Amino acid sequence: MPTSCFLNSSSAPVVPLLAFDHATAANSQGIVIVSVAPSCSFPRSSSTIFLTKLILYLLLFSFLVTHTHAQPTLPSSQFSVCALNANGLVSPIKLAHVGALLTKLIPHFFALSETKRRSSMGSRLPLSNYEIFEELGVQCSSLPLAKWGIVLGIRKDIQVVACVPLSGISLCGRVVAVDVIIPLPAGASVPHRVFAVYAPCDPNLDPLSHGFWEHLTDAVRQTSSSWSLFGNLNATVSAAERASDNVQARRLLTKFLMETNGADLWCLTPDCNHHIDWTCRGWCSHNGNIIDRVIVSQEALDNFEIHTDPTWVPGTDHRAIVANVVLRTPLLGVWAIHHPPYCLHLPTPPPHFRFPGKLDKHKFSQFAEMVDRTIEADKGNLEADVTTDASFVDRYERLTKIMDLAASSIFGRNKRFTHQDKKVTSPLIQRLVARTRHLGGAISIAHGHALLFSYGSLQLHNKLRLEFDLKRGGPVDSFTDFLIEARHACHRDLYVARKAEIIARAQRYDRGQIIKVLQGTSSKKLLGSASKFVPLPTALHSTQSTGVIETEPSAVVDITRKYFTDLYKRSPLPDKPKPWLTTPSVAAVRQHVEQDPFMWPVLATLPDFRAMLRKGNPRPSPGPDGWEKWCVKNLSDCALSLVLDLHNYIIINSRFPGDLKDMHLTYFHKRGVCTELSNWRGLLISNFLANSPMTWLNFQLSPYAAHMGIIPETQVATQPGVQTRDLISFLSSLKTWSRRSKTALYLLKRDQMKGSDYLFPSGFYNACKAYGLPSSIHALDQAAQSTTRCFPHTAFGIAEPIVVNGVTKQGGPMSPFKSTITTSLGHRYLNDIAQGDPDAVVVSSGSNRTGDLHQPIDSHSLTVTMTEATDDSYLVAKTHEALRHFTLEMERFQFSYRWLTSWAKTSAHVINSPDPPPKTLLFPSVTNKTGIDPWTVTEYRVPVLADEFSFLHTQVDNPKTRYTELRDIINSFVFPNFSICTPFTLIWKLVSQCIISRCRALLSLQQILHADACQVPLTTGAQSTGQTPYVMITVYTDARHQEGHEA
Repeated sequence: MPTSCFLNSSSAPVVPLLAFDHATAANSQGIVIVSVAPSCSFPRSSSTIFLTKLILYLLLFSFLVTHTHAQPTLPSSQFSVCALNANGLVSPIKLAHVGALLTKLIPHFFALSETKRRSSMGSRLPLSNYEIFEELGVQCSSLPLAKWGIVLGIRKDIQVVACVPLSGISLCGRVVAVDVIIPLPAGASVPHRVFAVYAPCDPNLDPLSHGFWEHLTDAVRQTSSSWSLFGNLNATVSAAERASDNVQARRLLTKFLMETNGADLWCLTPDCNHHIDWTCRGWCSHNGNIIDRVIVSQEALDNFEIHTDPTWVPGTDHRAIVANVVLRTPLLGVWAIHHPPYCLHLPTPPPHFRFPGKLDKHKFSQFAEMVDRTIEADKGNLEADVTTDASFVDRYERLTKIMDLAASSIFGRNKRFTHQDKKVTSPLIQRLVARTRHLGGAISIAHGHALLFSYGSLQLHNKLRLEFDLKRGGPVDSFTDFLIEARHACHRDLYVARKAEIIARAQRYDRGQIIKVLQGTSSKKLLGSASKFVPLPTALHSTQSTGVIETEPSAVVDITRKYFTDLYKRSPLPDKPKPWLTTPSVAAVRQHVEQDPFMWPVLATLPDFRAMLRKGNPRPSPGPDGWEKWCVKNLSDCALSLVLDLHNYIIINSRFPGDLKDMHLTYFHKRGVCTELSNWRGLLISNFLANSPMTWLNFQLSPYAAHMGIIPETQVATQPGVQTRDLISFLSSLKTWSRRSKTALYLLKRDQMKGSDYLFPSGFYNACKAYGLPSSIHALDQAAQSTTRCFPHTAFGIAEPIVVNGVTKQGGPMSPFKSTITTSLGHRYLNDIAQGDPDAVVVSSGSNRTGDLHQPIDSHSLTVTMTEATDDSYLVAKTHEALRHFTLEMERFQFSYRWLTSWAKTSAHVINSPDPPPKTLLFPSVTNKTGIDPWTVTEYRVPVLADEFSFLHTQVDNPKTRYTELRDIINSFVFPNFSICTPFTLIWKLVSQCIISRCRALLSLQQILHADACQVPLTTGAQSTGQTPYVMITVYTDARHQEGHEA
């Protein structure tokens, strides 16, 4: 029977009263009265019993009335916890039993300690409704094995805020901490932090565990909200909880409870003992220990119940503990907030069309034929000329219905994943289960019970009776004992059969995963290292009350709509002069463009349109109309010409008729707290025909801009044939030149806020005008971005649309080019300013500086002021004052188009300075405050790094750092675990896709020295069933070759 304890809202102790056989309630002081059964009875008359009951009922009623008026009812939040020491979590049998246990209990949180694996094992649990957080095991010092490791599972109806990083090497492999939101009635919520813990028996015996309890205490005391901690703590508190003593562990746990003000639920359960409620017991032992525990912050605990679960899990000497905890919450006015019920604005869009596999390529021709037949049946309406918006919308709607019908019929739609708990069964298992039931009936017949029995039970009884009579005189004296022994044997056979079936299923699953990888799918999914999908938030911080988190669907939807409305709102641009539009270098580019002008609009032909469809992402997400790019690509020429007419109508008229510009607005988590929308990146998904005109423009304009030299050479984005490693090589050469010429360099690394969706489209329009590009480009882009309806997707469905204007869609076809051509104005303006500045960096040879020219190339020089890669840039100068001047000019340029610098991510770098540089430097910027002139200078203090700088996460001209990164990647790689022997072909593919590919990408940006590459062989090992294959990987590159690397 579960043991329980009830605490009142003022943490009053439990007071046992005289036993009586009716329910009681708390008095006005808040003391909870626990009812228990009477221990003895006394002879009473009927009148005495009636009067006693009447008095008790009256007292009960008075207590309830007094308690109700003395203390109002507070909202409470309840959650359940399950904790189990798995003692290794790799066997398919154990995974199946643990999964069945958790499926039965369905706790809000569970902790599985001691996984003993360096690879992710939580993802192999047969659970789909939990988010898994895992701390991998730690490598043993003497053996190629792992120890410790813990898994924390959080049910998906609980909103996860963030995984909490923990400091202290002693907590590695032992503790996982996550902040969550516990929902309350009436739509409110409380923040809560959960800790899954696997504590050491004695921290002093293991150097890696030294200081464990001190570090855990600091982590808990730093928690500002309520908290709970559960797992295997390897310690007891009282003598009633242990069969053997561990004084040191008990002392540390007691100290932890005192310093954190934690309430141990087992300690608050008065009738628990290690004979009944044991959580760990040795083989063939009659007494156990209570070392798996649940601890909750004392001030937040209102009510609880804790017990052990009798479910047997193979391969461990522990039992699972289950606790139900009720948290006490403060009485705030927010609990009374009432939100209207939420109603979906639009139904959830259907799943995408199923893309045909290799064996179903014939479906493409079937789809094209079905579309052609449907078009032929409606030929009169579809072949009408598209000359007006009404005719455009008519053909567009008809084509939408035709393609939707044909694609649904031929390809079908993807099925949304639904986890199915497959029962472990087989014909043999079914026969053994039936035999077990019949044996139970046979035993009842042998006992002489007068019940109705099945024919199978009676038949089996008679059969076994004959066998018993033939074996009379054997080890079993009675027929009943013979039947019981037969049932025991049947249970053993049933366990063996289920074990064999579990292993066979695991082997089939692993074999299927291996075959998929060998046939061409990515091997990264086997490692569980792919980016974890974070679902859309079900709770968000309120925009009206500080510190309040809303969980009501209508409130979450309103917060989402308001956030993105404010985010995409465009405030008026400052009315300031723009000297970069007429700077000499921009004027020179304009003259060059006028000699060979760009022609627009240009109608697309059918071959050009097909060529455009072959470029880019072949299967982007469809917009609200459901048009798939790969479906349009596989249309016949007749059907595609109808789509081409719509495409060309938009280009010629610069109009997007109907609801063609409608977009889905979804968002994905980047970093930080999940309940803050500022930590999510908005993603706009538009329709195919809204994208195709802009794609066609980019298809024509990008090669022209590269041919005419509109984009500066030190801007790597949108430059055909230019890669980021070219920019890294240039910066490395600049650093080398500074060292050899003994020239000090001052650099400022800037990072722009958000991205190109913050850049006003007026920058692109100014650039087109300044460079002499046609005004029709401006008209088409303005038509694509004006009065666009965006439908926000939330965890509760699609909300009402928000209307945005002038938003450059992140990831759109013109987004990189628009950003690059806008910043090119500032880039060229800065180059012109530097021409007359003696502190500007001018790279030249030594012969050029001395005036002694030996070769014609010595007459050349290069002025370097700025390098860019999308929204990351470096400003370069010889002195701090010159760099401040360049910075202020660029700050004013980008603020004119509402692009702001993230000064928290900005850093300064001093290279080859004769004197030690200061720790920080001041840099000027604009003032982004209402009512203040933006040209007013605001100073920002920036940290300074000496003789080093990085770009694109690469330390420039630092092969030692790159070598350390490569070595750590290889040495920390862990092969996945399978229930079958890992084939060598899979090992090689894992090495090729997960190690060599990463090393190759890193080496392309920064090479390593030949001596470092050959100094030590870098080796990685894998653990597998029955074998331990080792793969040696040597990464080699020669620094003498500019592009040579080998892996």
